[in-house]
Amino acid sequence: MVHAMNRRVLFTLVVGTFVVAITVAATYPRADSKPPAADTSRFRFMHCPECDRETKYSSREVDERCPRCDKKMIPTIESIAVTGKHNSRFKLMFALVLMKLCAIMAAALLVKHLPGQLQNEFYYVNCQKCGQKIRYNEGKVGRSAACPRCKGMFTFPPVSDEIYA
Repeated sequence: MVHAMNRRVLFTLVVGTFVVAITVAATYPRADSKPPAADTSRFRFMHCPECDRETKYSSREVDERCPRCDKKMIPTIESIAVTGKHNSRFKLMFALVLMKLCAIMAAALLVKHLPGQLQNEFYYVNCQKCGQKIRYNEGKVGRSAACPRCKGMFTFPPVSDEIYA
């Protein structure tokens, strides 16, 4: 019973891992090496798509590479500080991955605590004084308790064939 529950949780986590991997693959920002199609006289800045380094535009340096990461610099009309593209390439990916991780954790908890699963984990014993059916789990075996109906004291018996589940 516990083994089946662990398999369901494990299956949920494995499927969730694949969903997160697909999300990362689909939303991972790719560096666009092509400059935008625009009038070159309007370019004022050049920036690296990898490390977000920005320099002033120079027609002589159009084919130059970034001194930090060796990627091709992209000419732009506006500064990335104005357009808000600075350090924002991964925001969408991180937001989606965080949402999916929360959903996976909720699904794993839901699978672990399904209502049908809980009933199989409990055992029942009848009170010797009044016959009240009392539910208990294996953790209570050997402990003393009072019957909720007649308040008679009894000890939870070990799980055996005589006690029905």
